[in-house]
Amino acid sequence: MRIKLAITFILAVTIISCQKADMTNSATGKGEVSFTNYTLEGTTCQWTNLDYDNKVTVINSNEDFFYYLECNGDYPHIDFTKYTLLLASGTCTYSIEDITVKKVLKEQEDCYKISIEIKINGTPANEQWQIAVLATGSCERNNCIGREISYDFEDNYFCSFVNETDIDKTTNKVEKFLNNLSNNLSNEQKLQKLVAWLNSKSCIFDATIYNSGAISFSFNENETIKDFNYHIRDRNNKFVIICTKQYAPGKVVVYTIDDVTINQTFDFINLFELEVKKITGLRNNFISDMPLDSMQYIKNFLKTKPYIDTTCGPILLLIDNKINIWTSLYYMHNEEYQTDWLMTIEDLRIVNNNSFWIIFTVPEGKEKEWVLKFNEYEFVINAELSYYFYPL
Repeated sequence: MRIKLAITFILAVTIISCQKADMTNSATGKGEVSFTNYTLEGTTCQWTNLDYDNKVTVINSNEDFFYYLECNGDYPHIDFTKYTLLLASGTCTYSIEDITVKKVLKEQEDCYKISIEIKINGTPANEQWQIAVLATGSCERNNCIGREISYDFEDNYFCSFVNETDIDKTTNKVEKFLNNLSNNLSNEQKLQKLVAWLNSKSCIFDATIYNSGAISFSFNENETIKDFNYHIRDRNNKFVIICTKQYAPGKVVVYTIDDVTINQTFDFINLFELEVKKITGLRNNFISDMPLDSMQYIKNFLKTKPYIDTTCGPILLLIDNKINIWTSLYYMHNEEYQTDWLMTIEDLRIVNNNSFWIIFTVPEGKEKEWVLKFNEYEFVINAELSYYFYPL
């Protein structure tokens, strides 16, 4: 008989192959084997003589069964001509919230697989656990042996935080990994080790060094591929993560070529049936030729526009005796907004030759496809995923 034990920590399932032992099972064919959970509730007994060294013990007689019990009264009995008791036990380095046997499968005549789900809350602990089921079928005495369980609590604990909400909680683990590496390694070698470590995680793929001291990687959350970055600095021979770069789902940034007009920019965005979150000039933004004493008038006039954010702007500055207007234009896929801005340019005598960056809203999960599509246009010098930084 072969016993396979799979353990799930919310995110991952590990299937363990085992050595072969003879088994006689009353069930025929392949597929799911019926089982019932077995507990000691309602008895005066408790489990004993368990090593808690991550094994599953196969019990096929009441004599062996009693060896693992300590009772103050009568001992329970099991009909081992019909059932096999599978008793799994181990030690978890994190606090356990729940443990459940999900299924027992018969994969071939002498091969079974047990799937167990363990949910942890991430609190460090040294918690012993055990769980038992009665599986349909019996095996010959002395031919059923325990099988070692192999699983990676660290991988599953780390992966439990690899989601958009909790990703920043992984940074302590990353810092610890880096700072435990040999001092004989260069910083570049340490980052390469980190990339290999991240790519070994079941929840992470495409980890790479994309810039000096920066690591990017991807993960799948709810069938959507998301990207994340660690920005790592060496401070007094100790690595710290100073901030992360979180990619904004459903957003792509497009940078136009230099010296284009806002009219040309509008023509470009009108090629796509996409929301335009924001348009911003890359240099000097907009310059007005109006008299220098018109700054307050210009500011008040711009504040009446629904496509200009007035919470922190517009900002007007005098540079080289010219009125520089620093503002972004929002939701300019609205053609009425476009028409109004073109009229405003004439009214305020704005010189609008510039280069712009545009934030498009695209379907979530399709961001990289749109990056490739935008980069095909000569009007575009570069398109990339949109992101924001935040300190840790």
